[in-house]
Amino acid sequence: MIDIKLPVLEKDHDWNEHLKKLREESYELRTAIEILDYSSKCKDKTVLKDEQAAAECVLSEALDVIQVAIGIIEKILEKYPKALKSAVMMHVEKLKGRGWKFRKMLKIEEE
Repeated sequence: MIDIKLPVLEKDHDWNEHLKKLREESYELRTAIEILDYSSKCKDKTVLKDEQAAAECVLSEALDVIQVAIGIIEKILEKYPKALKSAVMMHVEKLKGRGWKFRKMLKIEEE
């Protein structure tokens, strides 16, 4: 089991700021994935260091997108503090209904 903690940032963004940040971080993640995909398909084996760097970049950008999502969730919870549990339950049921099999579940605990 890995113990990972992600912060909830102290900020008061309006919805437009959240949308702007989501667009920016999503674009950066998409670009990083395209670079990783290219690196992994390259026949030149000296590119492996570049592939690892690209993979680390994808992780960094994915965490940035997750951080934006945390901010969006936190903004909702300020007004609707009990909404998350039912939203997660509905999300899981939706995935099951679409036939997805779960490899594992991530547990989120608030400190």
